[in-house]
Amino acid sequence: MYHPYLKLIAFPTILTSSLLLVGLKQDTAEITNAQLNEQSVLAINWVQQSGEYQALTYQAFNIAKIVFDQAKAKRVKQPAVIVDIDETILDNSAYQGGLIGTNSGFESSTWNKWVAAAKAKAVPGAVKFVNYVNNNGGTVFFISNRDRSSQKGSKNNLAWQNLLEKTTL
Repeated sequence: MYHPYLKLIAFPTILTSSLLLVGLKQDTAEITNAQLNEQSVLAINWVQQSGEYQALTYQAFNIAKIVFDQAKAKRVKQPAVIVDIDETILDNSAYQGGLIGTNSGFESSTWNKWVAAAKAKAVPGAVKFVNYVNNNGGTVFFISNRDRSSQKGSKNNLAWQNLLEKTTL
């Protein structure tokens, strides 16, 4: 049923909402990679410097260790752990940090050079967890969406961080 006051309420509400949306609209074409990189400074700093990030990664690996131990207690014959390489085992924040001050975003060519350099550090707690699994009858499988051409650099990086003893890539 139509109410005469509906017209008085609906029109101003729609008009106000439309004006707010137009005012909030941002032209993304004007945002440069340099600006995006500058905005990532705090995020990169948090990953590289904060105790909170380290505590969270240790907590995640401690929980994974508990789950692994539970599987062993249930006598799982061949316990295995499958982990992604990037940002789970290896910290690539240095690559992202290298983009700060440039007008470049992620590019396969610079990423592949980063991977080939094999300089990524292990995420806090990763080495201890992987070694725990390997030393307690488990197998760790690393997965990644990295290009096949970067497999050698990936293996070198994992080996440099003492992560390839009994694992599969």
